[in-house]
Amino acid sequence: KPTTNGALYAAIVQIMMRDKTYNADVLSFPQQKAAEAAGYGAFTNASYLVITDESHPNYRKLMRAADAGIEAPEVKDKAGKPVEQYVVVDESTGEPALHSQCSQGVLEYEGEVNGVKVRTGFLLLKETVSAYTMDEYADITGISVDELERIAKEYTSHGVKTSIWANGGSCIAVNGLDASMGTVVLRALIGSNQMTGGNVPYS
Repeated sequence: KPTTNGALYAAIVQIMMRDKTYNADVLSFPQQKAAEAAGYGAFTNASYLVITDESHPNYRKLMRAADAGIEAPEVKDKAGKPVEQYVVVDESTGEPALHSQCSQGVLEYEGEVNGVKVRTGFLLLKETVSAYTMDEYADITGISVDELERIAKEYTSHGVKTSIWANGGSCIAVNGLDASMGTVVLRALIGSNQMTGGNVPYS
């Protein structure tokens, strides 16, 4: 059905979460150097911690070093501007760490850091796409559950050699952002960004 792109993408992601057909390795890389060292072209913020404490002034924002009580060295980008230091739970130690000083973050972490309740971005995505059942997604989109399952299986059957894109005209509809950003999530989940056969970088 027209304008139901967001629901279509959410249904596919729900299936990927259920069947664990996402690329857990690439999702766990919290910075570019770690991704490149493993042979990938891009990283994600899936392992970054998000503050879920409603009383915290940075509620629903990514946890920064100051929120976690971690002293962060000043890091600057190529233009000389300070780079924000986010927090992940280091896969190797199980302890909070700066994203810039960690090669692999825990994807499914929920707990407290420095007395502040947090969850990973990955878990928040999982919760979001689980807001509806597959039958409900089928009703919203007009696509049968069997066909949604088939699409998800096909999409995840080729490793990083899958390309998905929505921009330009897809953004001018009232819910156009859902259409374009849904594709961003889908390609991040399989690690196809900047990979041969996947998606080229864009500004």
